[in-house]
Parts: sequence; structure tokens; C-alpha cells
Amino acid sequence: DIIKDGAQLGDVLMCLNEKQRGVLLAAVESKLSEIIKDGRQLGCVLRYLNETQYGVLFAAVQGKLTDIIKDGWQLGRALMYLNETQRGVLLAAVQGKLSDIIKNGWQFGNVLSYLNEAKRGVLFAAVQGKLTDIIKDAAQLGDVLRYLNEKQRDVLLDTVQDRLSDIIKDGEQLGLALRYLNETQCGVLLAAVESKLSNIIKDGGQLGRVLRYLNDTQCDVLLGAVKNKLSDIINDAAQLGNALRTLNETKCGILLGAVGGIMKDGRQLGHVLRS
Repeated sequence: DIIKDGAQLGDVLMCLNEKQRGVLLAAVESKLSEIIKDGRQLGCVLRYLNETQYGVLFAAVQGKLTDIIKDGWQLGRALMYLNETQRGVLLAAVQGKLSDIIKNGWQFGNVLSYLNEAKRGVLFAAVQGKLTDIIKDAAQLGDVLRYLNEKQRDVLLDTVQDRLSDIIKDGEQLGLALRYLNETQCGVLLAAVESKLSNIIKDGGQLGRVLRYLNDTQCDVLLGAVKNKLSDIINDAAQLGNALRTLNETKCGILLGAVGGIMKDGRQLGHVLRS
């Protein structure tokens, strides 16, 4: 009667030693499925249990896991404290509801971060039909791409391809997505946003962050798309330096050839050379 929910149970467990935790868990075992109200509370309790005690808790709440886990943050909070086997048990228990549990790309990436390659495949397959609803913006897209293998990245890009030009708002976001892609995938993404590149790239820093992930041909495509705005994007040596800072020698040459006579004096030239 004293322990009303999982947050309270976690608070008490925090103050006990391992043996005392076992005694308390045994005392409330029959009520655990009522005490644990959501995934956050489940995580609060799991963090203080050893592997044997995990088993007791899981056995008690397994039938209610689909009700307990409300969203991807709560699922991630529970997965955080489990070993690989236990993560597999939890994922299998909620597999039928994963497409409802994962609300957005941040939650998707959070859960993926606790899973091995095989379990990521299970999760990806479960939510594949809702990817266009889950991915809200380019930052979320990048956060998910970082945990996927190349085949899954292909599927994700193909699924959201028609929305990429709306999802990606600026060069910072474009760079975040490009960094996890192979050369072919970079080409797919670049082609999807090519018509909006002159609006997407806001300044020299963003231009450099995008150019660094492209091959020479793709660099030419990007610079060609923004050539009429280059004087606005890179309007002084500081902006040029920001763009050059992340590029290799070949790409520096491509960019310098495109922007020509921006440098007005030796001080500006020195700034660019230091980049």
C-alpha cells in the first residue's frame, strides 16, 4: 500500500542494497503490473535491479508491456537498462505496436541507439509503412540515418524522397543528412533538393558543410545550382574561409574557381589561406 507507482518504487530501491532490493521486489511482485504505470516508471525501477531481479520484474509485467510503453522515449528508457537478451524480449513483446509507439524521428533514433543490427532490422521493418509520418524534418532524418545500414538508408530515402525538398530547410540540415550516406545516396538526396538549393544554402559555412560530403561532380552540380546567389552566400573573405575550412584540396580548388574575386586586400587573403 505504501508503494503507489513505479517512480516511488524506484525512489525506495535507490536507497537499498542489492539484498534489500530483492526483498522489496518479492514483497510487491504480485502488484508490479499495477504499480508500473508507464515506460518511464519501468526505467526508474530497472536501473536499480540486477539481472535476476530484472527477470522477476519482466515476468510480472510482460503481459502489460504494450500498455505500459506509451512512446519511443519510454521504450528507450526501458531498453537503456537491459542486456541484449532482455532487449530482445521487450522488443518482441511490443513488436505489434511499434508503429504506434514510435511517434517521430527523434524517438525512432533514440530506440535504434539501444539495439544491435538484427534488432534494428526488426524495428525498421515494423515502422517502415509509417516512415513518411515519423520523419518530421531533416534533423530527425539525420538522427535516424546514423543508425541504419546502407540498405535501410536506401529504403528510407526512397520512402521520403518526395518530401525531401520540404523537409530540408537549410544547408546545416542538408549536411546532417548527407554525412551518413554513401556517394550514390548523396546523389539521390542532392537530386531531390536540387531545384531548391539556392534557397537552402544560406551562407558560406553551410555551403562548406554540404560540399564536404559530395564528390567532385556533385560539387559542380551544387555550385551550378547556387551560382547566381554565390555573391550573396559568400560575400566576403570570412564567409569564403568558413566554406573552405572543411574541404579537401580538390574541393577548395573547385570553390575558389567559382567565387573568384571576393578578396579585397591582403588581410582577407590571409584569412582565406589560413582556412
